[in-house]
Amino acid sequence: MLFRSHTGGIFVVTSAQLEYLRPARLDDQLIVTAKLQSAGRASLTLAQQAFLQPLSADSAAQLLCQGSVRLGWVDATSLRPARIPSSLIEQLSSLP
Repeated sequence: MLFRSHTGGIFVVTSAQLEYLRPARLDDQLIVTAKLQSAGRASLTLAQQAFLQPLSADSAAQLLCQGSVRLGWVDATSLRPARIPSSLIEQLSSLP
């Protein structure tokens, strides 16, 4: 809702790809990452990974799944494609 009220636009999922590597259980603690992979004028792609939180500090997190999500930016009223605000791309690009 924040995007809509400040920019007049929203993201919509246009495609998703996911590769499951290991199962997770109901009470497992996960670490989920998302990184901007690419950005165009009206769409962007995020690379995502989910890891099993290690039980001790000396063990490594296990990769459970990885994938990518392509998001399109649309006008919130008309749902027509629109240019992603440059300030939003800058914010996403600066994330670790």
